[in-house]
Amino acid sequence: MNDAAAARSRRDGWHLWLLAALAVTLFAGFLWIARDVHSDSSLVAWDSRVTDALVGARTPGWDRVFWCLTLLGNTPVMLALASLVVLLLLAWGRRGRAVLVAGALASTWGISSLVKAVVQRARPPEAIALIKRPDSFSLPSGHALLTLVFLGLLVLLAFRGIGLGQPRVASSWRQWLPVPVVVLAAATVVIMVGLSRVYLGVHWASDVLAGWSLGGAWLALLLAGFLIWERGSRPLPDKRPWRGRASRVMLAAVLVLLAAVVVFFAAQADPLLVSTLS
Repeated sequence: MNDAAAARSRRDGWHLWLLAALAVTLFAGFLWIARDVHSDSSLVAWDSRVTDALVGARTPGWDRVFWCLTLLGNTPVMLALASLVVLLLLAWGRRGRAVLVAGALASTWGISSLVKAVVQRARPPEAIALIKRPDSFSLPSGHALLTLVFLGLLVLLAFRGIGLGQPRVASSWRQWLPVPVVVLAAATVVIMVGLSRVYLGVHWASDVLAGWSLGGAWLALLLAGFLIWERGSRPLPDKRPWRGRASRVMLAAVLVLLAAVVVFFAAQADPLLVSTLS
């Protein structure tokens, strides 16, 4: 093994250890939250204070803003967005990344459903909900969990796609310029979607924190698996892109239009309650 390969191996090893430590830390935080929500703890009292503060700050304008934000994390919308990304990755020949996104979203949804069934935390009172209260249990917030994993993967794939952090690629400062902007934008969307669930009265604040903690732990494990796959034999190597560039751009436009249609119908299926607009 030459010096460059040895240095790369050490760097990858440190990355994997950091991701493992992050996953353990975040999962421990999730367990602490899940344990305390069924007791008469300061966390439960804090939940009530946060909910009361947000309910007291409601206005018709903010109702609509947070309703639009919460639609981004609805199951049909997330399914449409994930399908869009998977199909585009396949069209560009990125089979391994397509499987990563599809598997990540499917497994995240399964984890959310399983944990809800195990913890069985009741949602906030229906009287304060600005949208129809879901039938599922409250912890963790599926919106917070899914948006964090999905957007985290998109950020990773976007930067790996332009070569950042990859071996034998010369990364200039111009390549790194978009990094803080994109990361900040993704983090802002994740935070606002999570906040929308509390504002609309369908989740406690600790449900959202639990979703972020569990989602961050799972995302760290997914990223570790991706790095191992990327450095290994790659059972699903990249293929040549589908047809020409113009055809792929046309496909992307059609898929974006279809996703917009799904968002429209999701909004019709989960509207703001009429009483909040009067």
